[in-house]
Amino acid sequence: MNAATATTKKIETPAPRAFLSLRGMSWVAWRGNRTALLLLIAFTAGVTAYCVYHRFGVVEFLNSPRLAELGGLRHADEETISKLIPVVQFLPAALGVFIGAPLLASEYENRTLRLTSTQSVGRLRVVMTSVAVPLVVVVLCTSVLSAALTSLWHPARGVYNRGNWWDSGIFFATGPLPVAFSVFTVSAGILAGAVLRRSVAAMAITFVGPAGTGVVALERLRTWLAEPHRLLYPAGADSPELKPGEVQIDNWVATADGQVHGWGTCVKFSEKKSEECRAELGIVNDAIDYVTLAQMPGLQWTISGILLVMAAVAIVSTVWWTHRRSL
Repeated sequence: MNAATATTKKIETPAPRAFLSLRGMSWVAWRGNRTALLLLIAFTAGVTAYCVYHRFGVVEFLNSPRLAELGGLRHADEETISKLIPVVQFLPAALGVFIGAPLLASEYENRTLRLTSTQSVGRLRVVMTSVAVPLVVVVLCTSVLSAALTSLWHPARGVYNRGNWWDSGIFFATGPLPVAFSVFTVSAGILAGAVLRRSVAAMAITFVGPAGTGVVALERLRTWLAEPHRLLYPAGADSPELKPGEVQIDNWVATADGQVHGWGTCVKFSEKKSEECRAELGIVNDAIDYVTLAQMPGLQWTISGILLVMAAVAIVSTVWWTHRRSL
């Protein structure tokens, strides 16, 4: 009996140890970044509560007769949403700089990775756990923030900023985009830290590159991906009024068969020369390009998919680089 019991104990002991070891690595990853992650969680809770509180007032106003009287959203509600948009829109850049970049760089500086990898834990597991724990927290927090702001803006989408979702910044602060952009900037920051092994240098590169340039690149990518509708109307006539959620993004001059030219093509020093230019080119119409609110989700998900693919490439590159180089 005693021999059998001893044998049983020897067989059963490794399973709990493996579990505790995995749990321990996750705890180490959390402990190493707990200050930044706890600040992010607290920030998320505060902004979410703020959005939920103000949403009640916005919905109440939208269902009241005052909406018809004012012809739009109250100034206070406009300001509330306008202040929250840049907070969520530029949060991914801050996360990339202050969470992503120092993540592995500080571990290299303190030689923590080398120490951990000597404690019967494989290098791949150390790196993957160190990366996964902060990324999970970032995904959860940015998802909550995006959902909170979306829930505040969505009931007023037709009246906030007169329905202009293209230029207000709401496009980049709602839906899946804040989450995907955060994952990308943090992943790119992690890669920069793994390569440079210096926190300050990695933070600077991340700020200038993925975080800073990324904001501008997203604007250009959206314009490139958008497929605008075109509306022609007689030259010199008043531009047709667009419906709520339809936003003009460009204007042209056009011929009778729909061929367009730049708006300033026939802007000359005299009216006579302008008329001659229009007659020569056959310009008889003005044209506007516009996008609709229905196009917004598709554009957001397309850009988010591109960002997530680039984030995956950055993570794979980080794992490959850390495996290739000595800790």
